[in-house]
Amino acid sequence: MLIRNVEENRLQTVTCINEAVSGARGRMPFSVHPTDPGGHSLGTRPEFGTVIEVQFPVAAAVRDAVRAFATHFDAIIDHR
Repeated sequence: MLIRNVEENRLQTVTCINEAVSGARGRMPFSVHPTDPGGHSLGTRPEFGTVIEVQFPVAAAVRDAVRAFATHFDAIIDHR
């Protein structure tokens, strides 16, 4: 869904990364809810049908990347 949104909005400077955030590096199953996009869950939920594996970068690395990215903005962005 995210990739489709990025493509439809022609966001050429956005890169989608299939990773989650955790305090430790590793991999974990991610269950994709079949009808509720907000109902996905870390861990194996056989009733969901689709389970993918996500990689966890170290949270500090993600924090540093977000801070570096945020320096490109000089104003608050409010999408309300």
